[in-house]
Amino acid sequence: MKIYPTQLKFKKYQKFNSSFLCLNEQKKFYITYMYGLKFLEAGFLTNPQLEACRKVIKRGVYKSNFYKIDLFCSHPITQKTIASRMGKGKGNFKCWVKIINRGSINFQLAGLSQLLVKKILLGIRGKLPFKTKIIKLVY
Repeated sequence: MKIYPTQLKFKKYQKFNSSFLCLNEQKKFYITYMYGLKFLEAGFLTNPQLEACRKVIKRGVYKSNFYKIDLFCSHPITQKTIASRMGKGKGNFKCWVKIINRGSINFQLAGLSQLLVKKILLGIRGKLPFKTKIIKLVY
């Protein structure tokens, strides 16, 4: 699975302001699988953090089970060097990030026992810098 885009219209993008992180309606706010991990805070998820979460899921989930990861690091972050003076353009590329909104459900699992799902989702929770909550689909 791709972790970041291969082509972009522009190499460097503007920063998002904090009002963008306070969205209330989005299609990823509803669970479609049996269990999910809900983000209780907004912020940036970097590429290494996402890859660590993906490895935790791959270790716990086998071929016959279903899982869904709705994350894709699509935003480049730039940073100027520490000793540089002001001006002279935008800084160099630093890393890829995904903007996470409060309340979104991006990791979902199905077809596993409740004990194994809890173990996997707690492992993912340990890799993330956000407060999260394990939720279950109720029919």
